[in-house]
Amino acid sequence: MSVTPFVQVIEGQLDAGTTTFTAYRLTRDGQLSIARWTDNNDLLGVAKTVELGGPAYDRARTALSRIDPSEAMREAQPSLGGPDPYSLQIAIQGEDALTRHLRQTAPSDVASGLIAEWQGAGRLKRPARGSYVWTLPIPAEPGGEDVRLAAQACPEGLASWVGAAFVGAVAHKLPQGAPDAQDIQPGRAVFSARLPDGYAHFGIVSRQ
Repeated sequence: MSVTPFVQVIEGQLDAGTTTFTAYRLTRDGQLSIARWTDNNDLLGVAKTVELGGPAYDRARTALSRIDPSEAMREAQPSLGGPDPYSLQIAIQGEDALTRHLRQTAPSDVASGLIAEWQGAGRLKRPARGSYVWTLPIPAEPGGEDVRLAAQACPEGLASWVGAAFVGAVAHKLPQGAPDAQDIQPGRAVFSARLPDGYAHFGIVSRQ
């Protein structure tokens, strides 16, 4: 599976019992995509992919690489949808491996600056009706796999859609009739995938 290197940031904020996640993905060729959803799997917005240019990626990758994990950061298994009032996950994905993953429960000045820049570049809009899949590279197998993508096989169905999301925009629209999160396992918002060269979390969110 060929992957264009990217940086990804997911910011989660809890309000009135619902956590809203906003995900930003910037690829090495400068393509920025943004999506926002809730822990109830409701898709709130998707931004049209915008071109920021390769230098924007280089700056973001350098800045995120230099964050000191001791500054309110902790290496951890991702736990999107948890009870934390605030959460921030940062991933740096190379061509064939995840090079860094950090999680924190307090804002980062570096990440906040990048988020402000990205919000100014990409405007969230109401998405088309249907289901979308999001992905986030993670550093290790979280225990159990809902989907496995073999290196040599041609994936079908859910595996193919997870693979397409991992190498594309932060939210990938699924074809009509695709399963939603309730079809995979009711009550879950985050699922696990084994990739040819690593692991990822993914979720299926919808706009009714």
